[in-house]
Amino acid sequence: MTTAENSFMHKRAIGKIWLAALIFSLTITAGGLTLTMAAGPDLRPPPAPPRPSVGQPLPSVRPQAHPKKPAKIKLQRNAKGDYTWDITGENVDEILSFDRRLQKAFFAPENTVGGK
Repeated sequence: MTTAENSFMHKRAIGKIWLAALIFSLTITAGGLTLTMAAGPDLRPPPAPPRPSVGQPLPSVRPQAHPKKPAKIKLQRNAKGDYTWDITGENVDEILSFDRRLQKAFFAPENTVGGK
């Protein structure tokens, strides 16, 4: 064999190896694709969430719930021994219920003895 024939046979062998590798990789890819498509929706990987573009705020996952602020009671006692209070808050019903409870606690009914 001459060197020209040897070089030609070598290039031909390399070409056959590349062709075999290409066919093998395409077969693996096609087989994996058909298996993925044939799988049920529970076996498929979940789709990737959309990515926000640059400059846009991130979307919130769920609305933020603000905690309920409690009513504040400032109790004061004057020189005579009487009590007064200041109630602040956001919920009117809660403020009124606190006021009723404080009035019952500090201003008990006077002498309910008798038929009245």
